[in-house]
Amino acid sequence: FYSDVAITFQNVAISLEKQHLSIQQISDLLEKDVVAFQKASTLLGAEFGRLMEGNTQYREVADQIVQLVLLFKERTDVIVIDLNIFNYFRKQAQRLQRLTDAELNEPVTVHQIFPPTAYRFAFRTERQRDDFNAGLAAIQANGVYAQLFKKYESLLIP
Repeated sequence: FYSDVAITFQNVAISLEKQHLSIQQISDLLEKDVVAFQKASTLLGAEFGRLMEGNTQYREVADQIVQLVLLFKERTDVIVIDLNIFNYFRKQAQRLQRLTDAELNEPVTVHQIFPPTAYRFAFRTERQRDDFNAGLAAIQANGVYAQLFKKYESLLIP
């Protein structure tokens, strides 16, 4: 039994602004050096998977902070990542001193070429699902849901 939508991710392609890349659709990534999160080729749809299978400059990494290091060190053209995860790791990279302040402050272009991905939770019983949905609705209405996202640096999009 699936719940109401609890979390939405917005995967995007991100490039350095100074590269002036025009990325309007997934096929625009075909001849670019692209680094995506692990399993992106299966999670981002058939078109993305098929096109990246033919891109010899495509790779996936498990540690998403590596994507930012590769982008800001100019070792890739584009990264594919959830926008809020990008912002979170941008702050972490600074704290961990993986990138210089100058690198981290480099302007980026966000290319919104993927639809949002809505996530639901699965429950074994209808009652569990209904209880969860009621609780989710309550914290969304009273502001607790928004506070949780703010507390955790908006790691996920509400």
